Amino acid sequence: MVDSNLNKEHLVTVVSEDHETPCWGCGLRLPHPPNAPVFKCGWCGAITDKYESKCDHKNYWWRHVRDRCFVCVLIGFILFVICGGVWAVYPVIFSISFFCGIFHLTITAVGKKQLENYTFCHYCSKPKSPRTHHCRTCGICVLDMDHHCPFALDCRTMFC
Repeated sequence: MVDSNLNKEHLVTVVSEDHETPCWGCGLRLPHPPNAPVFKCGWCGAITDKYESKCDHKNYWWRHVRDRCFVCVLIGFILFVICGGVWAVYPVIFSISFFCGIFHLTITAVGKKQLENYTFCHYCSKPKSPRTHHCRTCGICVLDMDHHCPFALDCRTMFC
């Protein structure tokens, strides 16, 4: 008898139209109880919070502009580093042709004829001026080879 009464009873829920909210995921209108702040869409499964509001501060627009300016400055810095790297490497890689040689001459670190008659010291790994020789005792290139005192056996150019 109890089973027959359950089959005859129908549970009816009244939902007014005031409590329908569109789902942000699929766009369906979702009926929900009036006291439910958060509910889940039965179709797509998206969770909707009906009391969540958009930030309406006075400074929201200025923060948006500040963030965009920061991104622009960051992109400018990245482009500066990339382009600076290209202009530093470009003359070395492409210095064979005449057109690239023009760029090579404009970006050189040493001026024209500044290293005339200079040689390269393989011990110091530095340019060596004319009439200098590498002293193995001192470990540097010196102008005169007689810079050592024969009695003290140390370098005179450091103290004299």
